[in-house]
Amino acid sequence: MEQFPGVPSGSSIVLVLCFIHLSLALQCMDNKAPCVNNATCVTLNNRTEYCRCAPGFLGEYCQHKDPCQPGYCLNGGNCSVSMSAGVPVPGSATCSCPLGYAGQHCQIPQNSTCYPNNPCANRGICTLLPFDKYKCECARGWTGPGCEYEDSCLSSPCANGGTCSTLSGGSYTCSCLPGYTGRHCLNDTDECAATPSICQNEGTCINTRGSYKCMCALGFTGKHCESSYIPCSPSPCLNGGTCNQNSETSYSCHCLPGFNGTNCENNIDDCPGHQCANGGTCIDGVNTYNCQCPPEWTGQHCTEDVNECHLQPNTCQNGGTCSNLIGSYVCVCVNGWSGPDCSENIDDCDTAACSPGSTCVDRVASFVCLCPYGKTGLLCHLEDACISKPCKGGSKCDTNPISGMFNCNCPSGYTGSTCSIDRDECSIGTNPCEHGGQCVNTEGSFTCNCAKGYAGPRCEQDVNECASNPCQNDGTCLDRIGDYTCICMPGFGGTHCENELNECLSSPCLNRGKCLDQVSRFVCECPAGFSGEMCQIDIDECSSTPCLNGAKCIDLPNGYDCECAEGFKGLLCEENINDCVPEPCHHGQCKDGIATFSCECYAGYTGAICNIQVQECHSNPCQNRGRCIDLVNAYQCNCPPGISGVNCEINEDDCASNLCVYGECQDGINEYKCVCSPGYTGDKCDVDINECSSNPCMSGGTCVDNVNGFHCLCPPSTYGLLCLSGTDHCVAQPCVHGKCIEQQNGYFCQCEAGWVGQHCEQEKDECLPNPCQNGGSCLDRHNGFTCVCQAGYRGVNCEKNIDECTSGPCLNQGICIDGLNSYTCQCVPPFAGEHCEVELDPCSSHPCQRGGVCLPSADYTYFTCRCPAGWQGLHCSEDVNECKKNPCRNGGHCINSPGSYICKCPSGYSGHNCQTDIDDCSPNPCLNGGSCVDDVGSFSCECRPGFEGEHCEIEADECASQPCRNGAICRDYVNSFVCECRLGFDGILCDHNILECTESSCLNNGTCIDDINTFSCRCLPGFFGTFCEYEQNECDSQPCKNGGTCTDGLGTYRCTCPAGYNGQNCQNYVNLCRQVRCHNGGSCSHTGATSWTCHCTMGWTGPYCDVPDMSCRDFAARKGLEEENVCKNAGRCVNVGNSHKCECQPGYTGSYCEEMVDECKSNPCRNGATCKDYQGTYECICKPGYQGVNCEYEVDECHSKPCLHGGTCINLINRFTCVCPSGTHGVQCEVNVDDCAPKPGSWEPRCLNGGQCLDGIGRYTCSCPPGFVGEHCEGDLNECLSGPCHATGSLDCVQLVNDYQCRCRLGYTGRIIAQV
Repeated sequence: MEQFPGVPSGSSIVLVLCFIHLSLALQCMDNKAPCVNNATCVTLNNRTEYCRCAPGFLGEYCQHKDPCQPGYCLNGGNCSVSMSAGVPVPGSATCSCPLGYAGQHCQIPQNSTCYPNNPCANRGICTLLPFDKYKCECARGWTGPGCEYEDSCLSSPCANGGTCSTLSGGSYTCSCLPGYTGRHCLNDTDECAATPSICQNEGTCINTRGSYKCMCALGFTGKHCESSYIPCSPSPCLNGGTCNQNSETSYSCHCLPGFNGTNCENNIDDCPGHQCANGGTCIDGVNTYNCQCPPEWTGQHCTEDVNECHLQPNTCQNGGTCSNLIGSYVCVCVNGWSGPDCSENIDDCDTAACSPGSTCVDRVASFVCLCPYGKTGLLCHLEDACISKPCKGGSKCDTNPISGMFNCNCPSGYTGSTCSIDRDECSIGTNPCEHGGQCVNTEGSFTCNCAKGYAGPRCEQDVNECASNPCQNDGTCLDRIGDYTCICMPGFGGTHCENELNECLSSPCLNRGKCLDQVSRFVCECPAGFSGEMCQIDIDECSSTPCLNGAKCIDLPNGYDCECAEGFKGLLCEENINDCVPEPCHHGQCKDGIATFSCECYAGYTGAICNIQVQECHSNPCQNRGRCIDLVNAYQCNCPPGISGVNCEINEDDCASNLCVYGECQDGINEYKCVCSPGYTGDKCDVDINECSSNPCMSGGTCVDNVNGFHCLCPPSTYGLLCLSGTDHCVAQPCVHGKCIEQQNGYFCQCEAGWVGQHCEQEKDECLPNPCQNGGSCLDRHNGFTCVCQAGYRGVNCEKNIDECTSGPCLNQGICIDGLNSYTCQCVPPFAGEHCEVELDPCSSHPCQRGGVCLPSADYTYFTCRCPAGWQGLHCSEDVNECKKNPCRNGGHCINSPGSYICKCPSGYSGHNCQTDIDDCSPNPCLNGGSCVDDVGSFSCECRPGFEGEHCEIEADECASQPCRNGAICRDYVNSFVCECRLGFDGILCDHNILECTESSCLNNGTCIDDINTFSCRCLPGFFGTFCEYEQNECDSQPCKNGGTCTDGLGTYRCTCPAGYNGQNCQNYVNLCRQVRCHNGGSCSHTGATSWTCHCTMGWTGPYCDVPDMSCRDFAARKGLEEENVCKNAGRCVNVGNSHKCECQPGYTGSYCEEMVDECKSNPCRNGATCKDYQGTYECICKPGYQGVNCEYEVDECHSKPCLHGGTCINLINRFTCVCPSGTHGVQCEVNVDDCAPKPGSWEPRCLNGGQCLDGIGRYTCSCPPGFVGEHCEGDLNECLSGPCHATGSLDCVQLVNDYQCRCRLGYTGRIIAQV
């Protein structure tokens, strides 16, 4: 046996994780196996399976006891155990104690800051922390480090998610979430007031409560409009919608059926117009709805009545009789009960007349009055006459409950009202016996002979016939006068409820459910697709919304059908039809969508299908008059002289050689221009301007030229810059409101604004000449004026005509024409008036007669009448004589009539004017679209393909020639037929036997034999099974005897023998006593096939007679041992009578626990597993393909369903193989052959008439265009068979492709004919 190595307790967690890792191969057989000890086998979402152990167990299969039993560690201590190879080490459980506790089980509290004196006030709980610190968990209403403060945050004063913190002195403070401020976080923060704005790229900030949002400008997105907006990246379309980019800043969403909205965010409410009847509630789904029915109704649309009388338990309680109604039920209750379901005991005390002060006790259909002291009678309405003790001589006083009078029960020998006289009690007064009892006088007394149902000395007691419990089977007994009635429990009947009722006799189970009768109830076994107590609920397989991608689910009995939305196919509409096949994009890559596609064009192309070459020159990329030449995804610019660059964007610098000497060079296109500095001129600014050429200096002064100027060298007695001579006229300041400018021989006054005159002494009149236009009056002001405008004008100079039309005064689309201080309205007929407010109607008096139509004139001031044929005149009141024009042709006779005429035609002609030669083909006598050929007094029909007969009235039967083979059913259609093949055949004529054999059908080189719709395997010797999957098991012959375990091998077997037997087949009996030694004169004998015992001599005991008759203490003293060391390996010595014995630890045996038990000796491991012995336990190391504590379970390699496309998985030992259906191959049948491909050597499509081929598993189906049916869409439906044309108004129905045409009789029209 292997010994456990020393493993520290901290390593146990790592070992457990390793153990869990090794258990990943575990496979659940059911919700228990292969787990043991009440464990549950659990499958996780990732398909991993493991054993969830019950408390007290651990291990891969929960096969080991957990030394950490519940409650092993106290006071919050954590228990850990050492593991070795997935097996717990015995005695390794240790407790990790929290601070403040010690001991093996953390049971001893230690002195600390928390114990024995609790520092936490007000019932706070002290938790010890390291370094003698502690933490207080305060009771509700207290806070602080030592729970010493009242919790001022208890009332939650902080709003909007603010965090409250308690302060000293009973106050608090609130820490607000972003977006809120204030003492209680009630004030909303206006984030939009921040500068600069938090919304970038010109986004508009909108403040919201506690937050904000940014309304982004076109082309931007993000919380702060920080990102460039790219439509469809990511897609904003919800609920599976497809995003299509319309432009650089816009998109549109293509929604799945059942959704709408800009982003497909709205689930369309399918409930409007729903068919939920009888108060059913419509529950909206995706592209469908369900009906939630009230309890009285069931069915898909709540149209089926629920028979409440068949529900369990019985709808009517306490013996009530149930009657079903449509949508309801009614209960007829027995006496004493009421309510809709007879569950309410009628309170008879409500109508009882018990006197005030008495107590009424309700019973079923009766009541009893309990009288107070001094009252009597059935209703306690009488005074008790015995209160005054009228009876003498020790007689007993009784009160008559009828009259309330006293009655004295006199002793023997006395009579009279007070027992003062001996009298006959029965001869006077009322009968003392109640309820019709007979009074019999006796000496000194009387007796009552009571009527049936009463008892008591005076017959005052109602006999309770229910006291004997006559009602059986828990029936309720209802006491009556001298009788009783049994109210039976549901399911029982009879006088005493002795008969069990058969609740199935009424056939309560609906929808072919099977009724099972039980006591007082029935149980319905429902067929697949139905549920409910009576199978009344058609299980809505659509409630789980199995159909994907917005498909409409159609509920069927025990199933459903998916009606796919546009763009999807498959059983669950799970497959998106690839709209990119065939390739629609000319110069681009196709991107498939939902019922649509988009093309990502190659560079240089655009358009919906990338068929348009981009004209790169349209954007005029060439600058500076360059000529653009368009290329594919490129362009070329031919630049003029002086220009270069890809886009002719580079203007060669003609100024580079510094051509301008004294000026700035301005570059042009292949030219330049010099802008000269002041004082210079010339093309290159190289000529200095001579400012002295105009001789500016006076009085003989000499002019000296400077750059952009000059100065004068003045002679003596001159002044000023220009060498002026003579008197300085400006010294006297002659200019009143202006500046004096000296001139030669005089001066000049430069006036200030608003002044004129030689010396600027006169104020200027700005109104001269008059600046005001349009008759405005001018008011002069200093250095300005003001215009007072005429009505209709405005502006500084009254230059603007006021537009009186801006107020829109003209009504009814009249046009306003502005005038001077006025306007006129140009009205649109039929309106007139100053503001076009009057509507003209010359036809309002209805002047035209005989159905004439009144037509107003263009200006609506008069009218004309458009007369019907046959009438004339101003008001259409004059008859026209049509016969004057001889309208009747072919010899017809004209007869005039008011407003018309009649032609009497000769034989062979018809029509209003006898103009028509009668056509025998009108109306067309040929049916089903046949063409009529007119003849003299007759006709003939040319029929369309598929029809025959004189009138083409017979549809030709293409099935008459029996074209379908192999027992197929022929269905006739228009000029076509469809063969419905038997299983195992296909083809247009069902003439092809489908080959069911595939390369993987038979295993182990078995031969596959094809049959009709099936196959069989002929196995090689040594193999068997449907697919030859099993090898012959040599253990099937049970060669191992005497309970031996057989292990199969390849062509052989091996027997593992139990104790007491050996040999190849465990056929030899082993004498166990030869292997056993009984000590001290003991003898061995067999007690069974696999057991023995030692018979010990006097003074000895034990399994081997090696234990002397003495106590543990004496034996220890003899051996010189401590008493606890008498038994080896931690065994415990106990006294038994005059002797002793050792109780050994698990894994040890022997008289003194000196021998290790080999748990593997019994060969517990199955299926060739290797047994590994441990102390007190063992572990089986399974061969691949097996699992379980003893490797007794074979792993099902097919559990994960590895075979695809409907392949059949064959489970083998530690492997699997797949038998693939026709049309698939591969190890896991993963390759699905395209059955839609044309047959070899043929280009003919599988589906005819434009049908679309849908590849399946080993087969294909054709999605036929409307109007065609059949496996290959070969049958043309006759849409006229349903009689769509109105019988009265139609001549014929013409069958078309997926359509029909109704040929109407005269006076009828429309698609399906309606009367004109």
